[in-house]
Amino acid sequence: MIQQTKHYLQRCLVLLLVVMVGLAGAFSNSALAAGNDNQEAITESNTFDETKDKETILISTAEDFIALRNYVASGEIRDDQSKGVAGGKARSAKLMADIDLSDIDFAETMTPSSSWDVSFDGGGHTITGFTGNTYGLFGESLAVGYNYNSDGTKEKVKTIITNLHVDGNINIGSEKLTENSTYNYGLFANNLIGGVMDLANCEISNCVVTGNINIEIPSDRTIDVNVGGMFYTGPGTNPNSKVPIKNCLIDVDIAVVNHSQAPVAIYGVARSAAMDHCISLSSVNISGEGSSNILAYGMCTAPKYNKLSPQAFFNKDATNADSWSDDLSYYDNGKTSEELKKASTYDESWDTKVWAITDGKYPVLKTFGAESTPDISELESVLKEAKAITNDDKRYTDSSYQTLQNAIKTVEDAISNLSTADLLLKDFVLTQTSL
Repeated sequence: MIQQTKHYLQRCLVLLLVVMVGLAGAFSNSALAAGNDNQEAITESNTFDETKDKETILISTAEDFIALRNYVASGEIRDDQSKGVAGGKARSAKLMADIDLSDIDFAETMTPSSSWDVSFDGGGHTITGFTGNTYGLFGESLAVGYNYNSDGTKEKVKTIITNLHVDGNINIGSEKLTENSTYNYGLFANNLIGGVMDLANCEISNCVVTGNINIEIPSDRTIDVNVGGMFYTGPGTNPNSKVPIKNCLIDVDIAVVNHSQAPVAIYGVARSAAMDHCISLSSVNISGEGSSNILAYGMCTAPKYNKLSPQAFFNKDATNADSWSDDLSYYDNGKTSEELKKASTYDESWDTKVWAITDGKYPVLKTFGAESTPDISELESVLKEAKAITNDDKRYTDSSYQTLQNAIKTVEDAISNLSTADLLLKDFVLTQTSL
């Protein structure tokens, strides 16, 4: 999985600053305790407001994102545009902080008609804790947006999702699969774009999709189950289609247990994935009495039908089925783990401003903390100041001073091992109510 080094080091800095300020008496025990359930509450508050006469909606909390999702689902967003809200222009949204959706119930948030037509800039942030198993994070499908003119006409506006890391934990079991109707699902969205496949008006770039999708199909099911790590279905075979998925990394572990004779298709990315300069590290593992009815693909189906770029690779070691090899034209896209870790695998067309490509490692997107030498000067300065604090005069309680020492050690360990800096700091300080 992608390691959020940059965000982790920022949390290290916050950790030391909060503990040090706590020692100085700036935070009361009650204030710290009040934040136990939400680290972001210190600095973040809800910012969603669809009524403002602005094109961009700011998303700062989990509640904001759900409000945006409901706004799209209600259909009001297009009604507002046609009435001149935000100047009658297609709306966009920007994520202002990492958010955790693990406490959200996604049972009935979206509907099949909820086409996502809001461009979304993740700002390099991460959405974690997504568990929705009816529709992907962005609903049933993406859709083109519109600018409305005063004469009643409208113009298409490309829907762009960029600079976003999505991490989900999806369980699909008998409660979703008992009805014998086709089940299609993708973690990012069920379909790349709905209606007519107008790919010139859709783009996904500089995004990371990680997580787990666990599927258990009951024995009495007879109808198809189709699941993709990013989308179920992407673009069709229109020869004029433009490649809408660029510079993305998909690393979703998909496990399927099929107890039925229903046909099942699993895709590391999507059934038809028009991708360029993308990498899929997704794994697909199949089992169960009906495992022979499962087709598993590391990335998508035959690339000659789906505009898959020669510079889009998947890990062919990460699936325990060989169906990807049915088409000989797929061979150059499927790479072993060893090959994917060789810098020589990636030609000069890979943008080094976007990708960090290092021999012996999987490439990673620089936006998400992949810099080999992150700037830690500010962190080191605060660390030095923290280590200079003594308790010889017993001005602090023993437990308060020990909290500072624990924080210092946590930060020192992170600095000494930046390549594996994936410890969880969330709620560390806020649970220390003895200050």
